Amino acid sequence: MNTVLVTGGRSAVAVELARHFSAAGYRVIAAESQVNLLAASNFVDRAYRVPAARWYPREFGTAIQEIALEHGAELVLPSCEEVFWLAEVAARDGFSTLAELLFAAPIGTLRTLHHKAEFISLLQSLGEKTPRTKLLESQQQFAALDRQKLGSGGLRSPALVLKPAFSRFGTSAVVIPEGEPLDAAPRITHLQPWLAQEFLAGAEICVTAAFRSGQLRAVSVYNPRWRAGGAQYGAGTLFEPVDLDEPTHTEVTRLVTKLGSALHFTGFLSLDLIDTPEGPVAIECNPRPTSGIHLFSENFASALLSDDKPLIAQGPARRLSLAALPQALCHPLQWQRSASVLRGAVPLTQQLRVAGNLLGSAWTHHSSPLQASTADLQYDGLASVPATKDDHCNYPAEPESSDGWAASALATLREPSLLGGQGIANIDVEMRGLRSAGRLLPLSLPSVAQAQAYVVSPYAHYISFSKVELDELHSPLLEAALRPAIDLLGTLLRWGRVDQAALVNNALISTNLHPQFSCGELAELTGVVRQAHPSLAVAWRSVHGRDSAFPEQLRSLGYRLIPARSVLFIPTENRTFEKRRDYRRDQALFAASGYHVRELTEPDPAQCQRLAELYRMLYIDKYSEHNPQYEPAFIAASAANGMLRFLALERDGQLDAVIGYYLAEGYLTAPFVGYDLGKEQHLGLYRMLNLLIIETAWEHGVTVHASSGVPDFKKSRGAESELEYTAVYTRHLPFRQRLAWAALDVIINSIAQPLIKRFGL
Repeated sequence: MNTVLVTGGRSAVAVELARHFSAAGYRVIAAESQVNLLAASNFVDRAYRVPAARWYPREFGTAIQEIALEHGAELVLPSCEEVFWLAEVAARDGFSTLAELLFAAPIGTLRTLHHKAEFISLLQSLGEKTPRTKLLESQQQFAALDRQKLGSGGLRSPALVLKPAFSRFGTSAVVIPEGEPLDAAPRITHLQPWLAQEFLAGAEICVTAAFRSGQLRAVSVYNPRWRAGGAQYGAGTLFEPVDLDEPTHTEVTRLVTKLGSALHFTGFLSLDLIDTPEGPVAIECNPRPTSGIHLFSENFASALLSDDKPLIAQGPARRLSLAALPQALCHPLQWQRSASVLRGAVPLTQQLRVAGNLLGSAWTHHSSPLQASTADLQYDGLASVPATKDDHCNYPAEPESSDGWAASALATLREPSLLGGQGIANIDVEMRGLRSAGRLLPLSLPSVAQAQAYVVSPYAHYISFSKVELDELHSPLLEAALRPAIDLLGTLLRWGRVDQAALVNNALISTNLHPQFSCGELAELTGVVRQAHPSLAVAWRSVHGRDSAFPEQLRSLGYRLIPARSVLFIPTENRTFEKRRDYRRDQALFAASGYHVRELTEPDPAQCQRLAELYRMLYIDKYSEHNPQYEPAFIAASAANGMLRFLALERDGQLDAVIGYYLAEGYLTAPFVGYDLGKEQHLGLYRMLNLLIIETAWEHGVTVHASSGVPDFKKSRGAESELEYTAVYTRHLPFRQRLAWAALDVIINSIAQPLIKRFGL
């Protein structure tokens, strides 16, 4: 008996594929990473649980290839966005069998179709009508957005749609009606682009088609009548075919056929279109099967694998019964005229299990059920497949000459002269090295119970520092209400020993810059640390999602993500910051100041003493004693080892301001900043230091991680805000410690996070 392997068994589309291939006499094998529908379907001979495609792409691809080989499958049929990961893996060495069996186009083609702006450009190159569209790769481009200059062509709609270039179900799309101001800018970067597109009024039409080597094999043109949750946009729950005699059907079929032929496409090709007065206009592409596949009354599998005339869907309307229940109450006649997609295919008990698992995942990920449904398989163009499986972790590990900045940091922090609080007065920890997939990471371990700086003490960060920053609220009533609550939480955290944590990649500075990890590497690393230190939580500071899936990777492994602070980034490409009026004023200020920049590669004892004084004036005396209290010995050691590079502003032989910075992972950050607060404010020493940081980052071709503090000042010079987290793993700890961290998680996410966002703390 011939065999096919269907992936993505959580979706109703996968059930439909299994139904058709089973009816055509095929043995159907299923593979999925979650509780899924196909595991209990009558159409499936055997179901496998495999690693999550998004988090473990190489392991996922390996499992699919091995299952296909074991059962002699002649086709691998993806049903969801795991198709991108399978195509990524299939392009790597050692996956020739997967590449041969996969019913999908190469990853380059899939990515172009999935990227909403690149898809529009592709249609334009084929001479097709498109909405005016502008790709946005920075918040500066968003701020300069002009409704009248969205690009050539288009239908000149006055309303706008803003959406990520990589997205699904319309979950992040925002419609801006004519005359309304643009919303606050979302996170927009070169690696996380958005697009602005003219909003097209009209009925939505969808099409899903199957191609083999550019030849159309099956097509289904349909209207999504109902949406999940009754939303205007999102996943469809009731679908009706468009009549064959309607001009719309002819035009949509022509367009998708032309696209598939031009790409010599193999696989499923689905489009979302708007039926405008000028005819159907495509706005998005999903290179995977969508709900139109439910509307084939004849056998889809036979048409897919034969060379006969293409199959055209004309079945009755179909619905996803559980998801469509809310609309059924308002539209009972439409419900009665449609047939259930899953009736007779999957037992109701299994459908409820899948729904329950989805709700649990949504709770874990702090997302909607729709977003949670693809959290572990969606493709957003960020992560890549490791070239080899190398997640080995060595602990403890010693620095090597090739370890770069991490070796410099560890050498500094383990200097005998700095131990016991001699280098950083309010920090006394044990520093060790950990090597993950060949990369050295500093690891700090608690050694004393006394009060410490917030960079090693979660208690100091969330309790001690919070009390200091209550003044920033400028609300006596709110401060009076919050202070007792913070005291109560502090008592719980001390009881729960939250400072007993192994902090990974922690260099005892305000901002740690983390490398990119695979989930396999993070899982191995977490396991090694928890085994070596079973009484300690495993934690990471400075976790953010800018150009990175790092927070979601950690959450998928069971880490709690607890908001820590609002931080700022200043992109330096193309010197867009120079267009800012305040930045140009800072340039003029520096030019007329009489100060010059002096690099201190080997500061002498007197200079180290002066730099420590400048830092203390700003970070300790002005801000908080809970900041790291760096001593002259630390400055000397960090300069000698290359952990920090020091640049000072000097005039008349006097050092009046300083930054200590380092470069890593495409960023520059300056955890050491200070200036003489006794000098007149009109000198603008801090303004000149900020200028120095930005210019230095531009010279190195990196983005500034501007840490936290004075957000309005930094935003007026091009900074963009981002929420930063502490990620903590506690599943191996006693109940007492787990309870304390769980309470902190709930309180910070439900109460403190809105305050952090509002006041920029």
